[in-house]
Amino acid sequence: MARCLLSEAIRLFKNGRSNDDIAAELTAAADNLDDDNPLIFIRP
Repeated sequence: MARCLLSEAIRLFKNGRSNDDIAAELTAAADNLDDDNPLIFIRP
């Protein structure tokens, strides 16, 4: 199920975003999966 949702999200992203932009978005999401740690972009 998750793979289908991810595939659909990527398909929609491809309508107006570059592959590098999509990769950066997915990397940021993966880097922030741990709910016990603060988000990377707001760490001091």
